[in-house]
Amino acid sequence: MLRRGRPDAERGGEGQDRSCLRASGGNVALVFALLLPMLAVTGLGAVQLNQVMTDKKRTQDVADSAALMGASQLGVTPVGADQRAQSYAQAQLADVAANATVTVAASVGQNSTMTVAVDTQRVSFFGNLLPLGGFHTHATSTAKGVNTTPLCVLGIAPALSDTIHVTGTSELQAGQCLVHSNQSLTADPAASILASASEAGTVATGPITPAALVGAPPTNPLDPFANLNVNPSSCSGTATPINVSGGATTALAAGVHYGPINVSGGSTLTLGAGDHYFCRTLTVSGGSTVTGTDVDLVFDSAATMSLSGNNTALNLGGRQSGPLAGFVIIADRSYTNTFTLQSDFITGLTGTVYVPTATLAVQGTGRSGATSPWTVIAAKALTVNGGAQLVINANYSISNVPVPHGVGNQRQNVQLTQ
Repeated sequence: MLRRGRPDAERGGEGQDRSCLRASGGNVALVFALLLPMLAVTGLGAVQLNQVMTDKKRTQDVADSAALMGASQLGVTPVGADQRAQSYAQAQLADVAANATVTVAASVGQNSTMTVAVDTQRVSFFGNLLPLGGFHTHATSTAKGVNTTPLCVLGIAPALSDTIHVTGTSELQAGQCLVHSNQSLTADPAASILASASEAGTVATGPITPAALVGAPPTNPLDPFANLNVNPSSCSGTATPINVSGGATTALAAGVHYGPINVSGGSTLTLGAGDHYFCRTLTVSGGSTVTGTDVDLVFDSAATMSLSGNNTALNLGGRQSGPLAGFVIIADRSYTNTFTLQSDFITGLTGTVYVPTATLAVQGTGRSGATSPWTVIAAKALTVNGGAQLVINANYSISNVPVPHGVGNQRQNVQLTQ
């Protein structure tokens, strides 16, 4: 039997090919072995560079926020504001400090400016030789207080139809503080607004002294108390009326008042210290008085307050502690009807009047609020009607009622300048 075989030359060529392949494979392996450390260094370098870029962005964000916080502190408690800004930034950068050396400096400049600088140092390759000295980032930010005037009247005004409006011959007097509307600010031709400063987001018309700033940025947040729990826990209890009459003097402990309360005939109702939730109307008439120290009055959507009659008086000092510290009268968030205060009968009202979801109407013919150390109004919308003279003072230091953060001397607009 004949066997066919490949020529010797062909067999020899195949052997040569296999030798070449073995040689080539060896060369590739050698090249790969030589390149592997470089590839590893390159990969590690890409990871580390990404970490450095992350550090840079993080430190800039923290520098911005710390500068804004420090600038706002300058308008409230300026002593030590730089140390507080520095501590704030250091606390925010704890995650970066776990892998790098972090240095924070804060300084107060001219015109109520706060500058915060953040430097980081991260170890690089080969004992900080690549790059020489390691990876370094630098971030700096400067913020300035835009308005240090205390905010005492705020029109939260989420909609264009919401406004601060002084009608007829009424007056709004806030000579020590700022009147701000996130929408419009209006005084009728015979009315007036007199303030240390006034601002409107959209338009300002009428006799406003000094002239209002138009196009002012909205408050941030729009409602500084949006997260505050102001709703009564329940108004489903037995609605038993409380009547105080015939010149009687009665004390009413804090709590939920389910039924209507009527105070008449020259009587006095003294509210005990604490939170008072009214599920029905509080009526005060016939020369009677409602008084209370360290109190706040919260009105359910089915409640209101009615004041009438000669020598009738409302004299209240707001809460001095607790979640509602700094507040004196509140309409809860389910309140959508107009909440009315009769100015003729207000002899003292120290604290914040907060009506977040309705119009607050101050009406009457007399002067009110002049004897109160301080008052703040924060309402969805505000009207002053009937010839009322509403006086808003800002003597915060002589009162035991603290000012809530976001208004009064606890609020300052700040902006980044660089």
